[in-house]
Amino acid sequence: LIDKRIDSILSNIASRAVSKLNNFGWKYAGVIKIAVSLVVIISSLYFLIKKQWIYVCWGIILMGLLAIIILMAPAARYNYYYSVYFNQYWLLLFMGFQIKKDKLRCHSGGDV
Repeated sequence: LIDKRIDSILSNIASRAVSKLNNFGWKYAGVIKIAVSLVVIISSLYFLIKKQWIYVCWGIILMGLLAIIILMAPAARYNYYYSVYFNQYWLLLFMGFQIKKDKLRCHSGGDV
C-alpha cells in the first residue's frame, strides 16, 4: 500500500515536471525563432559589408525560404519551418567560425 502511494506520488511529480518543461519550450519557441532570424539578418548584413558573398547568399536564401513558407504555406505550416531553422543554426555556426577566423587573422597580422 505504501509502495503504491509512493510510486503514484513520484509519478505525479515526474509527469508535472515534464509537462512544465514542455510548456516552457513551446511558450518561448516563437521568441527564439524570431531572435535567431534577426541574428541571421544582422550577420548577413555584417558579411555584406565584409563582402563575403557566400554567407550573404546563404542568409538571403534562408530568409527567402522562410518568407515563402510564411506567406504561401497552409495553416499547418509548422512542419515546413524545421529545415529552415535547422539550416539557420548551421549558418550561424559557420558565420561564427568565420568571424573568429577573421579576428585571429587581424590580431596575428597574417593569414590563418
